[in-house]
Amino acid sequence: MIRRRPPVLQPFIEMRKNTQSNYVNEQLHVHAVALSPKTASEIAAAKAELVEPLSKAFANSTFTKEQQTRILDLCAKYRPVFSLNRKELGKCKTAQATFPMPPNTKLVNRRPYRANPHTEAVIQTCVKDMLDDDIIEELPSQWGSPVTLVARKDGKPRFCVDFRSTVNKHLIRKTWPLANMESNLDSVGSAKFISVADVQSAYWQIPVHPDHVERTAFVTNSG
Repeated sequence: MIRRRPPVLQPFIEMRKNTQSNYVNEQLHVHAVALSPKTASEIAAAKAELVEPLSKAFANSTFTKEQQTRILDLCAKYRPVFSLNRKELGKCKTAQATFPMPPNTKLVNRRPYRANPHTEAVIQTCVKDMLDDDIIEELPSQWGSPVTLVARKDGKPRFCVDFRSTVNKHLIRKTWPLANMESNLDSVGSAKFISVADVQSAYWQIPVHPDHVERTAFVTNSG
């Protein structure tokens, strides 16, 4: 039996109050500054690591060479903020994923789905990689959800845990209002530049509450 440190499908996260947002932003900024490269050699190494991914980002941009250099310098200054691979994933320290359920909820343990040899090999490779990257860990659990592969847009397989019939149906659901998208767009309509930050493998950076970790266990045909 293997459990996930963070949730995979349709996670429900215990959100903090809005008053916490400034604190979170401040903490992230302080953390980045504390870990930013200090010496000239460290800054040069950071730039070397970021040149290739930024070059791809600049491929269809209208930034001048000077602007591209300024962006590279800024990104190199905060190099620890950027993850170039799964071993560099961060860990959220301001919230934990929770799976609240009514008292006396019955434990659910499903059998793994059948899979052809090729699919099973891909699943086992994914599990091994996640174990090696310290994303999941093995443990005995009375809960168990089957896994499946879902094709990404680029055709590559996405490893998913099917919580629908095990965890999700027992969750105490919470509703969170969404802001009006048109109002959001109006608020940035006069901006010259708009940046978007995509948190890499975001769910894997949110730790699960210790009391709920067992509920995220999943099973494969190999255990």
